[in-house]
Amino acid sequence: MLVVAVAAVTILLVSSHSSYVLHARFYDAGQLVGGDLVTVGGHQVGSVGQVTLVGHGMADVALNITDRSLTPLRRGTIATIGQTSLTGVANRFVGITPGSGPPLPSGSILSPEQTRGIVDLDTLLDTLTPRVRTSLESLLRTGAYTVSQPTASQFNRGLLYSNSALTESTQLEAALVANRSALSGLISSSAQLTHALAAHSQQLGGAVHETAAVLREIATQRSALADSISRAPAVLAQSTRVLGHLGGTLRVLDPVLVHLRPAAVRLGTLLRAVLPAAANAIPTLQALQRLVPGAEAALEAFPAVERVATPAVNSLTTLLRVISPSLSSLRPFTSDVVGGFFNGVGGATAGTYDANGHYLHGLATIQGGGASLTGLLNLLLGHPGTLGPFGGERTGLLSPCPGGGGPPAADRSNPWNFPDILPGAPTVCKPSNNQR
Repeated sequence: MLVVAVAAVTILLVSSHSSYVLHARFYDAGQLVGGDLVTVGGHQVGSVGQVTLVGHGMADVALNITDRSLTPLRRGTIATIGQTSLTGVANRFVGITPGSGPPLPSGSILSPEQTRGIVDLDTLLDTLTPRVRTSLESLLRTGAYTVSQPTASQFNRGLLYSNSALTESTQLEAALVANRSALSGLISSSAQLTHALAAHSQQLGGAVHETAAVLREIATQRSALADSISRAPAVLAQSTRVLGHLGGTLRVLDPVLVHLRPAAVRLGTLLRAVLPAAANAIPTLQALQRLVPGAEAALEAFPAVERVATPAVNSLTTLLRVISPSLSSLRPFTSDVVGGFFNGVGGATAGTYDANGHYLHGLATIQGGGASLTGLLNLLLGHPGTLGPFGGERTGLLSPCPGGGGPPAADRSNPWNFPDILPGAPTVCKPSNNQR
């Protein structure tokens, strides 16, 4: 009996041993050991055989395929190292995605282009710099602070409204389970993405650092975010009501817009005329704008000028009010002043001359009584043929009226006596001092 049992076990072992083997070349064996599972779509189809080191530092993994329904595999087959769980050491497996090319005989080699390694979390973390690790730690700490109370309670209340999303998620999970090949391809692509991210650790570190900073800023605004979330239902309700009335408003506006359509053509013509005018007005406005600083400075100086000018104007007004009568009285003497200026400076143009060349004007005006004197000497000594010294002559004629400094005109246009022309005017001349 013992011999029969040993023979049966030997037959089972020989029959279970696969005669179809593929050699998969990996840059990193990813902690694979002999006996790990080989799967297709999540079902075991074989096991991992011997793991050896070949040229260029690559790992050669023998894949013993025992499921004869899959053999021979075809060209285009991809072998991917996976992880059954996050704990443990011997938790790796090799997932195979069958190809559709020509058959691969036993002993064929899957090149590195047909294999996908695995990137362990600790390996990924070991590639990060201390600064990136610190930023990642800050990111996790900030994320934990963000989801702490009262955020957790608010999330729980939000889950009450996410039943439909959870239902869709359940359906998505069922679809993923039903299509394990696509899921394996997704996992393989994710591994490639992770490998690419590991190759750009510096850029990834900067992104993590900036994300942590953003989350810190969000955490400092928790009160504002909570207030916004609490107000959101009322805002949405009001928006719903407004949108409900918007349809009625549009129905009212439609006829108005139809009636405005003819005016649109004229409005276009007006705009085509207004736009060039507006363009031409821009330089004018710019010039005015450049004048504004000077105008502002001038206006700022006006208060100081006004404080000085107002008393001066008031004083001038008072002075003019006082001297106005005197100016009115002196105005008729303008012709005498002009005639005296030209007769005295430019030379007399006409009139009666005395021995000194002119009538004596000023402090002592002398008027002959019947004959003209030929000089002061004749006046003082007396001369035959005169009326004698001061015979009929007048002196002290200091206040003649306008035009009274010379002989009266034949048409009696002078002298001009103030009492006859301006009754009540101040007495600034004496008609008795006029020449006769």
